[in-house]
Amino acid sequence: MPVAKVMASRFGGGGEPEEDMDGVLHLDASDPRVAVYQNLKERDVAGRGDLFILEGENSVHNLVQHGRMPLESVCVSERRVAPMKSLIAAVRARGVPVYALTHEDYSGLVGFNFHRGVLACGRKLPSVAPGELLGALPATGPSTVVLCERTNNLDNVGAVFRNGAAFGAGAVVFDGRSADPYYRKSIRVSGGHALAIPFTRRGSIADVVQAAKASGHVVCALVTPPTSARSTAVDDAVGAPVPINEWRADDRPERVAVLMGAEGPGLTDEAQRLADVRLTIPMANAVDSVNVATACSIALHELASTPRRRDAQARRRAARVASLAAAFGAGALLALAAARRRPSIVAAAVFVVAALSWTALRLNASTPEYLTAPHGCGPAPASGGRTVTVFETAMKSGAGGGRTTSRTLGPRESCDARPRKGRAGGFLSSLLTGDVQPPRGRVSVDTSKTYQSIDGFGGAFTEASARTWARMPADARAEVVEKYWGEDGIGYSLGRVHMNSCDFCVASYDFAPVDGDFSLDHFDHSVTHDRAEMIPLMAAARAATERRGGDFKLFASPWSPPAWLKAPRKKFEPDPDHPSIEFPGNRSMLSSAQPDGLAHDEQAHAAWALYFSKFASAYEAQGLPLWGFTVQNEPEFSAPWEACRYTANSTGAFVRDFLGPRLKSDHPHLKLFVFDHNRDHMVDWARAVYGDAETAKFVDGVAFHWYAGGLDRTLDGAVGHANVARARDALPKGARLLPSEGCNCPGIGDSDLLRSERYAHDILSDLALGACGWVDWNLLLDHRGGPNHLGNVCDAPMHATDEKFSGVKIQSYYDVIGHFSKHLHPGSERVEIAVDGVFFDDRAATRAATRAAVGFELTLHKCQGSPDRPSPRQAWALDDVHDYLEMTDGSFVDKWGDLCAADANTPGVGSLALVNCEYGKEHGDVAVGKFRRDPDSHAIAELKGGLCLGPSRDRPGAEGAQLELQPCDGANRHQRFTHLPSGALVSDADGRCVTAGWPFVQAVAFARPTGDVAVVALNEASHAADFDLDIDGDVVRASLGPHTIQTYVVSPRPAAAAPAPGDDDGAVKLTDDIADDIKQLKAKLGPV
Repeated sequence: MPVAKVMASRFGGGGEPEEDMDGVLHLDASDPRVAVYQNLKERDVAGRGDLFILEGENSVHNLVQHGRMPLESVCVSERRVAPMKSLIAAVRARGVPVYALTHEDYSGLVGFNFHRGVLACGRKLPSVAPGELLGALPATGPSTVVLCERTNNLDNVGAVFRNGAAFGAGAVVFDGRSADPYYRKSIRVSGGHALAIPFTRRGSIADVVQAAKASGHVVCALVTPPTSARSTAVDDAVGAPVPINEWRADDRPERVAVLMGAEGPGLTDEAQRLADVRLTIPMANAVDSVNVATACSIALHELASTPRRRDAQARRRAARVASLAAAFGAGALLALAAARRRPSIVAAAVFVVAALSWTALRLNASTPEYLTAPHGCGPAPASGGRTVTVFETAMKSGAGGGRTTSRTLGPRESCDARPRKGRAGGFLSSLLTGDVQPPRGRVSVDTSKTYQSIDGFGGAFTEASARTWARMPADARAEVVEKYWGEDGIGYSLGRVHMNSCDFCVASYDFAPVDGDFSLDHFDHSVTHDRAEMIPLMAAARAATERRGGDFKLFASPWSPPAWLKAPRKKFEPDPDHPSIEFPGNRSMLSSAQPDGLAHDEQAHAAWALYFSKFASAYEAQGLPLWGFTVQNEPEFSAPWEACRYTANSTGAFVRDFLGPRLKSDHPHLKLFVFDHNRDHMVDWARAVYGDAETAKFVDGVAFHWYAGGLDRTLDGAVGHANVARARDALPKGARLLPSEGCNCPGIGDSDLLRSERYAHDILSDLALGACGWVDWNLLLDHRGGPNHLGNVCDAPMHATDEKFSGVKIQSYYDVIGHFSKHLHPGSERVEIAVDGVFFDDRAATRAATRAAVGFELTLHKCQGSPDRPSPRQAWALDDVHDYLEMTDGSFVDKWGDLCAADANTPGVGSLALVNCEYGKEHGDVAVGKFRRDPDSHAIAELKGGLCLGPSRDRPGAEGAQLELQPCDGANRHQRFTHLPSGALVSDADGRCVTAGWPFVQAVAFARPTGDVAVVALNEASHAADFDLDIDGDVVRASLGPHTIQTYVVSPRPAAAAPAPGDDDGAVKLTDDIADDIKQLKAKLGPV
């Protein structure tokens, strides 16, 4: 029954509480049946006898599905009953009672604000001796176990179980001096795997090691490199430690016991002497050890996967042998056929080649393909390679959207990826590796070429976000904070807050309520309004950011000064019965006078500059020091909500004469950004502001928004990117480009695919063009996309589930943002990346949807299809009847018509864009273009104006160029295009293809402060894109699924793995084992 119906029986009737329809008993905190959950502490086990407590849905699920211990009861918060319906059903199916308490009773019972929502009570298994536990394992065959000495850190205890489950450990044995695995935190950190893997905690380390040896395991002690007299003494007794990757590489034992020590001191001398071998993990010179959890993961991966790796190597070797047999057998038979002129022998040769090639393919197909070495790379020791961790989000339409998964690939070999020369680089290379599928696309990263660094990623702390957050229950509030700023969240570190009110507020407000108070004596230094709801959210975000070791950066943007500091605005009354009448308007925070909204006197300008300084001081007093300001939000827009217009020149004057000197005097550390509006005019503003040396010395960069500025919101984030590059080129070295606002509007889109892809494309493109981060608009909104006091509702990555604010719903593009914010850490530097090659096969190219739209700009990008089958965004028809330049393949966002190139003449965006081909005549400023290609000069001329198609001359953009109409120049090769029969329109100058908007596959790469490299790649096509990812010559094969974004985190290259200089011009070198195969085959075949 609903919770409300059991309240009477719980509090009023005095009888036995009733079960609801799911079999849940609703109790209060005084009921003895939940006494076992009372006053929990992180390390508390004592006082519960043979019982133990576990927390979190994953742990309970593991105990129900896989656990070996009896389950006594489950206790949930009433708010979590509905979301955990399936888990509750599984618990009840086992006859275990489920109790529910209100959140307040729940927190009071356990003794703190408990937000995980579910606890369970289990019964411990009787403790057994190490020999008894390990003796129960299979006596023969592969087996890996973990032995722990004095492992007292609860996180490490849990991590040992989690790593053991990941790599197939059969048991874990702790000595009696280790922490109890039944601690609640250990179980939680293990993800519940502590309840599934057999374990015991008993006896001395000698007992533990002896039991492992008695069960046939070779005991491998993990130690640090020998750097002390103590280590030398152990070396004399046992032998020097061996790098783990070098120990018995060819004949490792199948039964291995990994012996781990405590965090810090490591294994005792006694434990090291008892082991069969001591192993070390090779590390860079500056690092002498890693923590227990990491060391355990590396050791288990290296030792537990040996049989599987050996089997895969054997399959690849057999594939190579079969391939070589095919090659040499065919050669021998064909030579014999030629000598004797016997067609039957030729037929036999063909049959032998087919049979052996099929065998090679079958053998090679058995090898895991998610990280396969490219051509010419044979098996190599694992220590010679780089680890690649892949994070992937498949963006989906419909409820639920996409969610991010991750997997770690490698470590594998480093391969010299330079171009192969000679015949050995072609089909023979494929035969030698057993790989007959050549790679198609290629994404190449060169970390020697660096560009801008990252300041951070984040969102805006609007009043709407804070009010929604404040009305949520405590567990939902904690979830929001954790998912944005916590250790397991997406790594937000940069935030924006409005100074005074904005449209996403419930009403207008400011902090200088007294008219004419130009000295701001009555300024509200307590920022009372913001303290109510906004500052608590920002404080929680800052605390969570700092707990994970990050820096929290907050910048403020004004929408409007107090009304008394503004110029009077003019108000128009649109009325069909009367002409437009102009009224002298009053001073208001809403809308703005034109062309400048700030009062036209120096006293007002000085007061407004002082306001910035006082606001910064007030926030610092609240524990939220600012990182910077933007001068004005959207200064070119007289919005119906809070607004204040400026021109580029008036902004420069205000900064030069008032704001800049004030901030430099009072807050010299603060950053100052100008513009803070759409991309269309950012170049003009950059040139105007930085063109004045006195203004430029106060300005740190240009902020900009993602909006297209028109009524078609599908173009937000889709157009104007070339202006970012132009603005960058207009700025002095060191100036920053900050995308300060973007959001999906109007209203809430339920996990919309197009909205997710727009975010991915826009962030990726801005970063590729020099942006130092990216800031979303509202962090959180209610279930309607507000509140907004002008009704301007929009979407956000998170919003309340319903009008009662009972929970939080995560939109799919939250995960998309996370690919950048979580992995491109502050301080990361963008590095060179090139995306080219054939990413899609023929069938994919013919069926793929372009997802292009009216308004997309025409650009020039690297071709992503073959000459026979271009990418659908790069396939064009030049209509000889209508002289239209028309897209030929796929479906469009605008399903009601085909798309043609037009001379759009859109100011600040570009002269060529897509329109509906059915226009046929001029519609305002837009007309279907009339184009014709000259067969002799290859120039494509626009017939009406006599101009020619060519790339923008001032800035090509990131691997691409904006196309425009230019005066025809017969000597300009960039105006010449070859139109292939397939539809590809290819530049004669550099081989790039005319593209609708942007290519399906895009990527950006950053070198992180930790020394590794992060590559974010996006595929907007409806089919997978296969490519080789080349990081400074180290190559892994990758596949990017349809409508998917991936992040590849590639570990630093070990010094020994670098390709040797002068390696025979990149010619293919046969590995020793292949050379041996050839010798054996020649011996068997004899002379031909």
